[in-house]
Amino acid sequence: MSAVRGDRAAADAAMQRPHVVFLARDLLMGGAERAYLDYVNHLERFQPVAVLGRRDGTLLGELKSDIPLFDLSVRGPASGGLTGAARTAIGDEAAGGFTPRSLARLVAECHRLNRVLRLTGASLVSSFLMRSHLIALLTRRWLRPDLRVVINVHEHMTESAGHLYPTRVDRRLMRWITRNLFPQADGIVVVADALRQDLIRNFDTPPALITVAHNPVDLCAIRRKAQEEVTECEFPRDGSPVVIAVGRLVKLKGFAVLIHAFARLPPALRAQLVIVGGGPDRAALEKLVADLGLHGTVVFAGLQRNPWKFMARAQVFALSSLTEAFPSVIGEALALGLPVVAADCSAGVREYLKGTHHGLLVPPGDVAALAAALAQLLGDARLRSTLAERGPARMAELDLPIVVERYEDVLAGVMPASSTAVDAGLRRAPSAADAE
Repeated sequence: MSAVRGDRAAADAAMQRPHVVFLARDLLMGGAERAYLDYVNHLERFQPVAVLGRRDGTLLGELKSDIPLFDLSVRGPASGGLTGAARTAIGDEAAGGFTPRSLARLVAECHRLNRVLRLTGASLVSSFLMRSHLIALLTRRWLRPDLRVVINVHEHMTESAGHLYPTRVDRRLMRWITRNLFPQADGIVVVADALRQDLIRNFDTPPALITVAHNPVDLCAIRRKAQEEVTECEFPRDGSPVVIAVGRLVKLKGFAVLIHAFARLPPALRAQLVIVGGGPDRAALEKLVADLGLHGTVVFAGLQRNPWKFMARAQVFALSSLTEAFPSVIGEALALGLPVVAADCSAGVREYLKGTHHGLLVPPGDVAALAAALAQLLGDARLRSTLAERGPARMAELDLPIVVERYEDVLAGVMPASSTAVDAGLRRAPSAADAE
């Protein structure tokens, strides 16, 4: 009987937590999307409501089943959110970008977000990545002036603009949104101090609005999943040293640079390269491997929900990106005791590695320097051991419970004092009029 009472008490406590809408474009594999899931799945002081611009992405299956999920691409969201088979990815057109079609959808998406807010009783939106910031802030301006908004910035706006916003119009629009709409948020969370400085110096963002909260890393889960067997591909099993890279196969991640650098490694090292990730550039990268005569020494493992079991079996982790903010994949490598060679493509990367205390840095796009650093690590077991020993201690500072608690402090600081614990939308069955 006491156990039943305990379960009821826990359920009542959950129902009394203020609701917070977490808004993202989708749940494709990426650092921002993983951070979104870590917060949504592990909040303790707030009841999360998951809202996506479009339900798409490999990570969708990792969202806890008891968390309400709404899809802004669907007209008239269901009363309690998507359930069952409706929660699976539709794998269609992504919701992001500044195309005329995507901008035309903004009004509808704002109205649909407002319906979710009414249904759930939430008074705070936490948004991830540019498209979601725009929806949240415009919903506040057009429909809900009392709405509180916390935006989560995962891009160095100045350094990444040329890569993420290829046209001049896109870049101008990005700068206008950052300069004029970001300051209207109640809080801005950035994943590295370098991003904070960029917003202050280059976009005149009030410093008091900005909080640095590094991406959380679920150390227990990563180390547990790292022990699983690799069966999905021909992972090198002949004792050859493995260089591993993880990321979306797009130009921004610099995989062509990595492959060219790998081709320069001395044959005596007998090294092999494993690339984990999917994306539009895979065919071009496979052709590059063939053109360089690297067939048999480079493995494309594809998109993997558990990249850590691959990482745990490698000797060196390589990050060859042209720009990054505060890449969680570096932290995952450090957590597994994996020595890191990284492109010095942002202050956030240097911040993660604390200079060169936790890894080797090379200029971004420099094939020769990357090859030399990889050869140095592969050929120096003592250096690899030293870096491997330092990694876990660094990651203890960024463990999931610690960072989630910091993030909840940010949410609590902007939550309306009058926010009630009663969720009128999810405690009753709304009518069709509610959904419309």
